Amino acid sequence: MTNYKHIQVQPLTGCLGAEISNIDLSGPLDKETFAEIKHAWFEHLVLFFRGQSLTPEAQKQFGEYFGELKNEGKLFGRARKDADPYVLTPETGKNPYAPSTEVLHIDHSYAEIPNMATILQANAIPNSGGDTLWVNCYAAFESLSEPMQRFIEGLTGYFPSLDRDRLNQTVILGPDAMQLFKLEKTEAVEHPLVHIHPETGKKALFVDFLRMWSIKELSQDESRTLIAFLEAHCAQPELQCRFHWEVGSIAIWDNRCTLHKLVKDKLSGRRIMQTVRVEDTKRPAR
Repeated sequence: MTNYKHIQVQPLTGCLGAEISNIDLSGPLDKETFAEIKHAWFEHLVLFFRGQSLTPEAQKQFGEYFGELKNEGKLFGRARKDADPYVLTPETGKNPYAPSTEVLHIDHSYAEIPNMATILQANAIPNSGGDTLWVNCYAAFESLSEPMQRFIEGLTGYFPSLDRDRLNQTVILGPDAMQLFKLEKTEAVEHPLVHIHPETGKKALFVDFLRMWSIKELSQDESRTLIAFLEAHCAQPELQCRFHWEVGSIAIWDNRCTLHKLVKDKLSGRRIMQTVRVEDTKRPAR
């Protein structure tokens, strides 16, 4: 285990996730401390910090240590007014146009270059419910049999911007939703089902069960079967960690080697997450 001098690192599970303590993220970080945070991030894939209270500016400052921030000036096809274009504060369940986050997914998998990282701060949490679950996509790939690894390494997924749930909503919500969704890019981008992480050099599954509609090289039936198998494979508890939020909790995860989802249960109270995302510079590649 790495000997950290500036932070304390407590692994959450044997597969991924670690709680970081002995640090205040509200101010500047020196090079040595950030180097340890980033090392822990690569080692554990998702990091959790409790007892923080970051303003939007402080959260952006923390994100900028990792890279350029994503401009969220448009949300679900609409321009956002009177809001910081780099910070979102969505309330779970309040936006009927928002995609479901209760399915294992990758943030912005439909983009040519999906974002590198997502940083969430819990500004309000329900009395019960609302945990988040992550999957280690390195381990998900490595735990497949060698013949299956070789098979899927040559395959390509289609990732459109409109997920299955939102297409259903165009019917449920009627003409207003249809007009809104017309504003969005709807063609699918292609990404390999297995890609090489640009910084660690390790192979990871790149699958998204919210948006990945089909697999380019397979028939429709074959595609459905393989996607269902991979979804069941990623649902194994041994590949996951689960985090219970408190007000002031922060999570940052590597979007290039994890899946995540909101645990589907009944929320008892409000759940508001202050969100900043970090852009990547390279698209997923074999």
